[in-house]
Amino acid sequence: MATSGLGIDFGSDSFKAVAVRRKGKEIQVTRIVRTAVARNARTGSAEAGPRECVASLAEAGIKRGRAVIGLTGRDAILRYTQVPPMPEHRLRSLMAFEVREIAEKAGGGVASDYRPMTFTADEAGESTVVVGLAKEAFLEERFSPLGAAGITPLFACPDSLGLYNSFLRFGPFRAGETTLLLDIGADNTDLAIQRDGDLLFARNLSVGGRAFTEAIMAALGVDWAKGEELKRSKATAAPPGQARYSDPTAEKASRALAGPSGQIFSLAQSTVAFCRTQTKITDLRIDRIYVSGGGASLRGLPEYLAANFGVPCERFDPLRSLDLGSLPPDEAEAAKQAPWELAVPLGLAATSIEERFFKLAIVPETVRKKRTLVQRTSFLIAAGVLAVIYLAAAAVIGNHDVAVASEGVAALQSRDTALSKDAQRYEALRTEASTLAERVDRLAERVNPSADFVRGLGVTQRLLHEYEELWIKLAMIKPATTTTASKSGASGATAQSILQPHEIYLEGAGRESGRDLNTVLTEFRQKLKASPGVADVQYSVERAKTFKMHIWFEKPPGPGDKP
Repeated sequence: MATSGLGIDFGSDSFKAVAVRRKGKEIQVTRIVRTAVARNARTGSAEAGPRECVASLAEAGIKRGRAVIGLTGRDAILRYTQVPPMPEHRLRSLMAFEVREIAEKAGGGVASDYRPMTFTADEAGESTVVVGLAKEAFLEERFSPLGAAGITPLFACPDSLGLYNSFLRFGPFRAGETTLLLDIGADNTDLAIQRDGDLLFARNLSVGGRAFTEAIMAALGVDWAKGEELKRSKATAAPPGQARYSDPTAEKASRALAGPSGQIFSLAQSTVAFCRTQTKITDLRIDRIYVSGGGASLRGLPEYLAANFGVPCERFDPLRSLDLGSLPPDEAEAAKQAPWELAVPLGLAATSIEERFFKLAIVPETVRKKRTLVQRTSFLIAAGVLAVIYLAAAAVIGNHDVAVASEGVAALQSRDTALSKDAQRYEALRTEASTLAERVDRLAERVNPSADFVRGLGVTQRLLHEYEELWIKLAMIKPATTTTASKSGASGATAQSILQPHEIYLEGAGRESGRDLNTVLTEFRQKLKASPGVADVQYSVERAKTFKMHIWFEKPPGPGDKP
């Protein structure tokens, strides 16, 4: 973002330029150049053009900078268009079509720019787009001498927007207040209406201070020079009852101002009505008026506008909050005499260094093409330089990468050898684990009792509870065993593996109950043998009323059996 800028106002009565610079958050005014446009003393017609005005910059020592040029009067057109919501590329095409239509009617080349307004009250979602246009020839007359003087003209912007930006940055802003801004020049008046910082409307009118001078000339029969003198020294635009006249000439000159004063009021009033229609704010009313420009110096004009609008009106002083310490003393003193005359060029200068301002950047086509070419050329040069730097860096990096890659290949080869050995060890461990798993399965087959065996064991326990005469001292489960037996066949004897059933082994003794131990055991054996799953039961009686018992089951457990 630029830190310094220049605002230039090619007025028909005077040429004004204001140079500013940014210092932190503040803006300082560094130079003020003001040059009266030479006019014919009898008719008041201008005898100097933009080139002569630009020469005053060099005389003041301003030989470089970035400038925004103000546009006003018949050579600057502002148009408003209501558009529905649409993508940016469609809006751009729509605005280009509208500009072409205007250019055909204008009969010549037209430069333009557009921007959506920040305020909209349309419930349907439509927004207002403002389009600014100026003739190419008119812009060239101002861009060319500035370029020759070493000044870079960034773009041209309507004075009404420069006035709005000036008030937004340097004015006495009041929240919620709708403000009418009037900058009255020699031949034109620029208007802007704002509320809460939003621009509601902006336009220019082809009436200004010259109308007051011409009215005095007609009423008193004097030439341009005398009319200007009387306007500045004796005449007042104050309404009847407030005016004070020093002599009959002053009274006659003052009464002559009623016509042009009423014309300015009428045009300003119609502007407010047009704004009300466009923004659809039916209850829009002006709360305060600020006047600026050379016409604001006319005595009694603020009082006249206040009386007719019925709201406060005062001159706009944009310098009241600015640091003028960097100005040459004579320029600072002259600025304090009529600060309202600098409202527009100061706003244009601020627009050149602050992106947030509302602006229309209108540039001649020749300048636009040249800038595009420079930008493309600069881009290509920059791209070429970057390409060379990239290739050089790539070569250096490539050599380094080759060395690093070679080291990486060697490391990978060493790692691959180690991984191969690990894979071999893993395969050997996997084979060993598989063998161990098979052995575990075989052991499980031998120790895992079948469902029938578990049921038989349960039956044995329940029967023992029925025979209190039997006392068990030892109970053991013997797993299934494999025995080998020979089998004869046609081809001879062969070995056959036989899986023996599971067995429960009991040792116990008989208690004194009056019954014989053999009788009890025989009865117990018969009931147990009749139980499901029990294959056979054998017992033997030992000395001292002790016994041993073997219980076998019908089948051994299979690998898939679960208890």
